[in-house]
Amino acid sequence: KKIKAVLKFADYALNNLNIFRTLLLKRKFSLHQLDIEYEEHINNEIARFISTHQDKEYFKRSGKELNWMLDYRWVLENDEQAWHEAVKYYFSSAELVFKYHCLSFRENGKLLAFAILRQRNKSFTLPYIYSEKKSGTRVLQAIFEFLLQHKATDFTLFHPEFTECADKQEIPFFYTRKIPKDFAVSNEISHLISSGKFLQDGDGDCAFT
Repeated sequence: KKIKAVLKFADYALNNLNIFRTLLLKRKFSLHQLDIEYEEHINNEIARFISTHQDKEYFKRSGKELNWMLDYRWVLENDEQAWHEAVKYYFSSAELVFKYHCLSFRENGKLLAFAILRQRNKSFTLPYIYSEKKSGTRVLQAIFEFLLQHKATDFTLFHPEFTECADKQEIPFFYTRKIPKDFAVSNEISHLISSGKFLQDGDGDCAFT
């Protein structure tokens, strides 16, 4: 209590410094020269693009399946009934903000990448992303620009190609750490596991929560 005024001033000063830092970062990460378009749902063009960029995936979700995920989410946004039910049931959930952002990344009208970002308050994850191989770095820069615009506090990324891109370039967050993600499989299907394939982060409950 004795240093409350000092702490308030320090908080105010640091917040203003971060605002200035964020403005500089927005300018830096806007150099990707890609057009970012917001999509309501996955249309036929995007569905075809996705289907041609799934060689290394196990599940290979179709556009129809991904649209179902977007329409029937488990966490409801600022829903009074969900708040009430959450008191009685552990898995009932609501948040002040819970959204999916479907983004297409284009250059001269050509679709280079498509991503679904999930926002839970100011925390973001990347359940699904599909991209041309040579465009990965620029697409990730565009995603960082998007995160800065939405004042993201944190961002979780598991896609192997894009985690590799992130390791090789500057990122806008103060701190990064690697998070292991383990899976359990039965002995009967363990022989089907291939080191050349991967799961998208959204291939499970993470897509919904």
